[in-house]
Amino acid sequence: MSVRITGLGVGFLAVLALTLAGASNTNNSFGYLLVFTLLGLFVVAAFRGALRLRPLQLARLQAESTFADRRLAVGGALTPIADSMGSLFDLSLSASSQHGAVPGSVARAQAGRDGRFELTLPPQPCGRTRLGDCTISTVYPAGMLRWSLRLDAVLASIWIYPAPIDHLSMAGAGGSRHAAAESGDFDELDAWRDGESLAGVCWKSYARTGKRMRKRFLQASRGTELCFDWDALPTLSDAQKRSQLCFWVVEAHARGDRYGLRLPGIELRPDTGERHYRRCLVALAGSLDA
Repeated sequence: MSVRITGLGVGFLAVLALTLAGASNTNNSFGYLLVFTLLGLFVVAAFRGALRLRPLQLARLQAESTFADRRLAVGGALTPIADSMGSLFDLSLSASSQHGAVPGSVARAQAGRDGRFELTLPPQPCGRTRLGDCTISTVYPAGMLRWSLRLDAVLASIWIYPAPIDHLSMAGAGGSRHAAAESGDFDELDAWRDGESLAGVCWKSYARTGKRMRKRFLQASRGTELCFDWDALPTLSDAQKRSQLCFWVVEAHARGDRYGLRLPGIELRPDTGERHYRRCLVALAGSLDA
């Protein structure tokens, strides 16, 4: 546990010093009494803040795997949070991941209840990541001292999937065909009509031109299977290949297609469902460590 004085505390001690100097010059006993009384209150407030912070622990930490271009939300609780005097006090909490730190807060935790909180970490590089140390700090009760306590964050490592980016369309590759020999591929952009679902709008084209265009796909025949192949993207870098394959996996899963994934040393046979979808994303994220 560490402590540092705040600006309010510096100002308070400066006023006490001036009051003590004035009492010394005038030999005023009331001035001495006032100074030492306020100094005693400062010391009591300091110990009270330390005793309030010391028993706190992190509990019920939760986080879900996400994509590398999205913020990572971490939820949990601080316990015990109850103030024996039944009052409210403010806490701030910051956490670090393997790639940096981010501030968060538990705003005015209610007496007698667990202090639920949610931290939002910046986007993390894809691969495995875990939450590092958490630091809890408080200026309770008088705001003149800030006490800080570092706690271990017991949270299993989670996967950060590659950001799903259609690099072929961005490069103007004329249709961005899937790395698959079967139908069900992207065909062309078509004019969007009022009343049609917004799910099919090509938002990248909209951002460039201001016109809503609809993605048109070749209709897959019954029984057709897609296979997204790493080696079918020779013009892209390894990081771009992961993003491109992730983009196709996300699209195929959203359409309910049957799809597979072929990576160096890894081959996932065509399948459907949430479990297969997660396996493909983990395979793409895990290929970083291969």
